[in-house]
Amino acid sequence: MLFLSEDTETNSTGSSHIMQRIYRIATLGILFLLSGVLAGCAGFGGGMEESRIEGSVWYKERMMIPPDATVTVSLEDVSRADAPSVTIASKEFKPEGGPPYAFSLAYDADRILKRNRYSLRAKIMRDNKLLFISTQAVPAFANDSGTPVKILVSRVNASISSDNGPGVSAAAAAPGQVNMTETFWKLVELNGNAIKNDVGVRAKEINIVLHEEGTRAVGFAGCNNFSGSYTLSGNDISFGALISTQMACLAGMDVEDSYLKMLQETTHFKQERGVLTFFNDSDEAVLKYNADDMM
Repeated sequence: MLFLSEDTETNSTGSSHIMQRIYRIATLGILFLLSGVLAGCAGFGGGMEESRIEGSVWYKERMMIPPDATVTVSLEDVSRADAPSVTIASKEFKPEGGPPYAFSLAYDADRILKRNRYSLRAKIMRDNKLLFISTQAVPAFANDSGTPVKILVSRVNASISSDNGPGVSAAAAAPGQVNMTETFWKLVELNGNAIKNDVGVRAKEINIVLHEEGTRAVGFAGCNNFSGSYTLSGNDISFGALISTQMACLAGMDVEDSYLKMLQETTHFKQERGVLTFFNDSDEAVLKYNADDMM
């Protein structure tokens, strides 16, 4: 018969206690690690740092937009001149009453890089038709005072009417065409040569906008802004004296001089599917534009 000594029993009991302690410590360690992993996963899934841009959208026209119209405000990365802008955030809402229409645009702050440029854009739509659109670049983060941003939109639709009565009319565009007036025309060819804009933001794209009110043309020529009168009759168009600001630029002056000269020589135009071509009296194509709604 085998008898266990008292020392043997004591050693066995001690070993058992040690094993239990090791098991408990290992179990607690595993639970601790699992809780850390789960917390990390939860943090990863909800890690978006939400920020907001407060502002309003407004227009100068003394009119009411249709009650079923919608306003869209977008925050876009416009850093690259050789690529389309990247939408960071967008908000669509139904406006109430008259302008200004307040908005609060939420965006992911983690997607904002200090070295990049960001712009706000706005448009008003009805039944997939563009009624108003912003025609100037609005820097998204240039306002350090914290005051709400104001985005001005201009009317581009041929006619706007609501169920409450008639709206304001403009010259209607023929099928397959864009309205000549109140459209942002971006220059793409000058005397047959392609134009590459230095910066892919509206404020730096060579352009022209023909305002119906006062038959006034405004635009950017490469270095300076310009304005002047124009006459439009059928397919004939001509420009009066064009006045420009007097900034001196290291680049773009040669293009600007040629552009303004070609505008003065323009006598008629052809427009089809958003492409506008100006011709001189020798029927030579001197300027070509693309309609740009920026959205």
